[in-house]
Amino acid sequence: VQMKMAIFNVFHGLFWFLFPLLLVAVNDTFAYFSGFTMGKKIFKGVFLTLSPNKTWEGFIGGGIFTMIAGWYLPTILTTKWLACSYSDIADNGLDQCLVASHFIPNPDTGIAAVQYHGLVLALFASVVAPFGGFFASAIKRAYGLKDFATMIPGHGGTSTL
Repeated sequence: VQMKMAIFNVFHGLFWFLFPLLLVAVNDTFAYFSGFTMGKKIFKGVFLTLSPNKTWEGFIGGGIFTMIAGWYLPTILTTKWLACSYSDIADNGLDQCLVASHFIPNPDTGIAAVQYHGLVLALFASVVAPFGGFFASAIKRAYGLKDFATMIPGHGGTSTL
């Protein structure tokens, strides 16, 4: 079902595939930097015992930066290459493709409807994305691994291949 929905999103425009991926990358990156710079300076407790290096500061900082990205990235990614559907490009060509109305900013406010959608996706990514890391930590702890290099060569740490 997930793969079918991902392909469905791609056919409605590459934006709907690329944007969520970028939000997760922004969340992961800025959670790391926020945790690295501010980690355990404001909140002394452990965020989750399963992954003791993850901090509340990283979780909150990643969420804040993801919300900012959720607001501004849609305006940057609104190009015909990304916002036009596959069928519109196939039928009319890229030059004649009509960008959907939710990508076009309101003339009065300058805000596009997709920016509100971006905030909702960013909030979702901020809450759900970190749990992928917790799941990975649970797998590593269950198998007694420091990183995934022993299970998946080239993924984390050093490999002896």
